[in-house]
Amino acid sequence: GDKVTLGPAHRQLALELGMGRGRLAMQLFLNGATVIGVELASERYGLAVSAMERLAHRRPDRFDITKRSAQSMRINRKCGWKGSICEVRLGSFMDAVPIKEVEAATLVFVQVCLPPPVWPRVKAFLSQTSPGCRLLTFENLRQVWGNIGHFPFAELGRPVLSCSWGQ
Repeated sequence: GDKVTLGPAHRQLALELGMGRGRLAMQLFLNGATVIGVELASERYGLAVSAMERLAHRRPDRFDITKRSAQSMRINRKCGWKGSICEVRLGSFMDAVPIKEVEAATLVFVQVCLPPPVWPRVKAFLSQTSPGCRLLTFENLRQVWGNIGHFPFAELGRPVLSCSWGQ
């Protein structure tokens, strides 16, 4: 039979918040992760949906569109790392991602710069992540948290354009 080599993202649940055209979401999905991507701008969301449609059209033996609406689209893998999906959603990530998905996430990419007035909502949202979850953000989470409450993350690194955190 076919031997399946597991990819580096196998069994990961990745949230890409502010996914743009969905390039990172698609790459994670193709490497075995289940991915939920959220984009606020309808134009960029439309580009991500188009890329998923092209993939399913060009490789119907491997990928299947299983959900489609004006607000979301999901593609499933038929072979290889079965069970991995890529779902993209249109809207604000704080409203489009339920707490149970935030709690289950192992990777969270916050691909947007967030103004200080929304930091309390971001703090409440990210506080729902579970121990072991890894975050990549543009924002310094210590600034987002301020001096109020327990800061649950440890800084793992500081790339040029973002900060990496773990819980």
